[in-house]
Amino acid sequence: MSQSSTPFPFSPPAVLTLGSRTFSVRELAWPEAMEFLRKLGTAAACFVTPDGRPRPISDLLPEVLAQGENAIAYLLQQSIGLGPDDLRQLPASVTLRLTQSALELTLNDDLIVAGNAVAERLRRAFGRSISSAAPSISSSGADTAIRM
Repeated sequence: MSQSSTPFPFSPPAVLTLGSRTFSVRELAWPEAMEFLRKLGTAAACFVTPDGRPRPISDLLPEVLAQGENAIAYLLQQSIGLGPDDLRQLPASVTLRLTQSALELTLNDDLIVAGNAVAERLRRAFGRSISSAAPSISSSGADTAIRM
């Protein structure tokens, strides 16, 4: 897909040549991004017990790895079109580079700034702060974060 055929307002796809393969990585659309964030949230939820206490690392590591893998597989399936068989055939270094590119496009600075504005508006509207225990995603080089 060429840059000129990228539908507005999406970022142009990133084209990565890794080894002998070329990959086109696109930004996720709203429903896909929300599903990715739900899957990522499931992985983050593994860190605490139902009553909010931290879980021992030995108890949560297998679950975090499984849930994180699920979120990343979904991200790569949606942004690049890679299925489970494709992922099994890629080296870890290539998979991580593709993940990095997909995250940069989907969790871009515009999304982070807009997310912070929405979080701040909700905080002000409801008169209390968003939980400080919530995970945050920092913008590259900025002092902003989305609290989910």
